[in-house]
Amino acid sequence: MANSVIGPYLSENEDGTPETISGAFYRTMSENFLQPMEEQNPNLWFQQDEATAHTAGQTMDLLHEIFGERLISKYSDFPWPTPSPLFYGDIYKTKSMLINQRLLDS
Repeated sequence: MANSVIGPYLSENEDGTPETISGAFYRTMSENFLQPMEEQNPNLWFQQDEATAHTAGQTMDLLHEIFGERLISKYSDFPWPTPSPLFYGDIYKTKSMLINQRLLDS
């Protein structure tokens, strides 16, 4: 897993429409997806943007609990300005463009 990027983690409903991510949804995803991944890879770093659901107090408390100082985010020891090419990259941009095009076509 060294030197690799996992993600992005995007949420869509059954018909493929993107879903709005709430703080509660993001915390559930963090507990069910990120925490087990971190337990299997204890040197894993996590980086996120500064969306409200990502940086809400309860969310940041949970992410600090999971990743400690290996968290790159607004309100962490390693703040990261958005947009970050390390996190977003071409995969995220491509996926976002496909989702937006699907919305325009419908």
